Amino acid sequence: MCPSAGARCARTGQIVHPPRQIDQRPERALADPTRIQLMAILLTADVGEVCTCDLAGAVRLAESTVSHHLGQLRRAGMVDSTRRGMNVDHRVHGEALDALCTVLDPNCCR
Repeated sequence: MCPSAGARCARTGQIVHPPRQIDQRPERALADPTRIQLMAILLTADVGEVCTCDLAGAVRLAESTVSHHLGQLRRAGMVDSTRRGMNVDHRVHGEALDALCTVLDPNCCR
């Protein structure tokens, strides 16, 4: 079992983050074209995870701007992030596809 939030897990060595609080609706997070583009990149990534620096290059924005957008997606429960040294890798949260379908086609999942 991993220690409390903010500490390193003895088993994996990764930093343990507190449980995610979803404080934004997915449709609000996807109201920005850049966030939709970031989600598209993450959904089509061959390796499943993409670091902030690669995402910034793909959307031609500063890493700080991309980090802000990813934070919005993370708060909406659509993206998970893992810090690995100086890099942060991002992947689509499993249930994000349902939310994305609902935003793109409200009648999709009924």
